[in-house]
Amino acid sequence: SVQGADGPREIVIRPIRNREERQLLYLEEIEHRQHYVEEASQGRVAYIHIQSMDGRSVESFERDLFAQAHGKDALVLDVRDNGGGWTTDILLSSLTAPNHATTIPRDGGRGYPQDRRLIYAWTKPIAVLCNEYSYSNAEIFSWSIRTTQRGPVVGEQTYGAVISTGGTSLGDGTWLRLPFRGWYTNLDGSGMEDHGCMPDLRVENTPTALVSGEDPQLAAAVMEALRQVR
Repeated sequence: SVQGADGPREIVIRPIRNREERQLLYLEEIEHRQHYVEEASQGRVAYIHIQSMDGRSVESFERDLFAQAHGKDALVLDVRDNGGGWTTDILLSSLTAPNHATTIPRDGGRGYPQDRRLIYAWTKPIAVLCNEYSYSNAEIFSWSIRTTQRGPVVGEQTYGAVISTGGTSLGDGTWLRLPFRGWYTNLDGSGMEDHGCMPDLRVENTPTALVSGEDPQLAAAVMEALRQVR
């Protein structure tokens, strides 16, 4: 128990693992960024961070399109500090889906029925954030946005670690991992391995800015998103 101004109180302390603590701190940081974007854009731009290129993050992305992006004019997609995975093409099916027809349901409203798509579609403007800690499939995603000219890419050049790998176990119990596919950008044919995606707008998050709680990269991405809707 602890002694408070109104007398003793019983406090229960539940220890958690480091991984759980990191996730709680991550969610707190994402909430802070969402509030910043909401204020900086006067409610016109949504912010979504993609933590990893996996199925769970795709589910979070689609959920956030409803929760964060509904009614917004533009979207900032952040793949900074993303270790990669395999879901670039799933995300692109949302961000580049063409409306090949218009439907008018019985109860009114024009558009294209979202229930016909594999994933909720976002066809409004976007800006994408990447940095030197964007790896593998997060880099492929950044390259894909640049290649398709879907929107501006902002931040720092990605790490340059892009290969497809597989593995097998050996008789002595060790694990052998081998690359089986190389990736090359359609912009100039250069390999993505050791050749990170250079953003359209390079912005550095300096140590001074980070210590003061500022995020110049995010601020620039919000401005790029707004520039497309003004």
